[in-house]
Amino acid sequence: SGQDDTLRMSRYQVQDTDKVILLDEKTHQIIINCTRLVGDRFDNNAKYAVVDVSRVIKSDSMPEPREVKKVAELFVQCATAIADILESGKDALIYCKNGRSRSPAVVAAFFIIFRGYELDAIKGWFNEAYPSQRPETARVSTNFPNFDKYEQVMALLEKSISEPISLCPTRS
Repeated sequence: SGQDDTLRMSRYQVQDTDKVILLDEKTHQIIINCTRLVGDRFDNNAKYAVVDVSRVIKSDSMPEPREVKKVAELFVQCATAIADILESGKDALIYCKNGRSRSPAVVAAFFIIFRGYELDAIKGWFNEAYPSQRPETARVSTNFPNFDKYEQVMALLEKSISEPISLCPTRS
């Protein structure tokens, strides 16, 4: 199966162990952010609850200005899932395809919304943690983790904390 795994790995999934481990200081639970390849291996592990961000946020490209609020709503949905997992006493396993853009941004959204961190502080923390724990990916990706794609979404989330606006999906 090793050869099959290698074929599934993209250039950003340099190793089949590519993951970043973060600690939520409030619950003392672990948040693992990883690639799909790693996430699929943990999917049936009872210790972890899984959030596959790519199932919720389908596109891995920068949202158009008119889509920013909708994408922010999806980020809130994923961040809420992380909060629920951690509060239940489980560790959270968060992934997308490469664990490089969407899922790190969702983990950052969790820390903004539920822990009150500012985006600049998160970026500083993640810019140390991610390259040190996934050095090969950092070597091939000059922008890792890639927050640039979701800069507008993250700014809207941060603003909504200080000036509440409705980012909860509306029911029809």
